[in-house]
Amino acid sequence: MGKTANGAALTPHISAFRRDSAVFANAYTQATWTFPSFISLFHGQVRVPPRSEKWEAIPLREPFLIEPLAREYLTVNINGGTNLSNVFGFARGFDYFRFQRGALNRGRSGEAMFREGLHWAIQVRFPRAFLFLHTYQIHAPYHPLPEYLTAVTGRPVPRLEGKRKRPGKPDLRGFSPLEQYQAGVKAFDDFFGRFVASLKRPGFTSSR
Repeated sequence: MGKTANGAALTPHISAFRRDSAVFANAYTQATWTFPSFISLFHGQVRVPPRSEKWEAIPLREPFLIEPLAREYLTVNINGGTNLSNVFGFARGFDYFRFQRGALNRGRSGEAMFREGLHWAIQVRFPRAFLFLHTYQIHAPYHPLPEYLTAVTGRPVPRLEGKRKRPGKPDLRGFSPLEQYQAGVKAFDDFFGRFVASLKRPGFTSSR
């Protein structure tokens, strides 16, 4: 947070959210990759299997954070990560679980994820809901939106020639991986900002 690109802040909405939140200054993940990190988060256990090891679902006899939460809240899990699929037991306790391989790592995937999360939030008297929203939008391979790539670089994004001489996909060959990553961060920050603004709308917490 606080980073800039082309003279503009990359994460103004996340930074604003930080000012309204409890911040853990010494928070550490149990591993550098998804599967063991979320095992630790949901089960309160430290498990870091090597990548070559066969991954197994967590036994049902072991506690799972979401199950007690589901007795009090609507629980929703929307994610696009193979490591978080129901095969490994990550659907336990959730009233609604959606895992779709590859669906949440595109240029507007964060926007779609927040839109669906907002749909579920308004089904209850918010904040009586627990939403776990996890996207791979800011994850290689990058799929930056041209308008955000221009915003962080100051350079227009040409398009490859499409069918019938129509513009095709953005031509990213002149943009570095860092610039493409920054464009994804800025886009996600915008999507996140709209989501939070929707939750703060007057009357949002009223019964429906």
